[in-house]
Amino acid sequence: MIQKMRNLVTINVHGINLYDVSDIEVCLKQNDVELLYSGDDIEIGSESQLLVEVPKETAMNFDFKKPVHGQVMFTKDGLPDATRPFSFPVMELIKEAGYGD
Repeated sequence: MIQKMRNLVTINVHGINLYDVSDIEVCLKQNDVELLYSGDDIEIGSESQLLVEVPKETAMNFDFKKPVHGQVMFTKDGLPDATRPFSFPVMELIKEAGYGD
């Protein structure tokens, strides 16, 4: 059986335990492309690691020559909070081979 590849982006979150927060959202932005992920698009991999599924069509909107900027937002103890902004090369986001069509 052949399974289509899921483009899961791993985001390491420092300073919070992801099992102690709720309403997690991940924002990825580059120029005019702004993506917001929440709910079923996000998996908690560990207490400090999120997995975000980015569809092929969406991932291909990014410019390969510029970094992607991101931030994780969440609710802790009933109050909204967020991580520090982070950035990474697009190549860490986009898998060049293996997308199933």
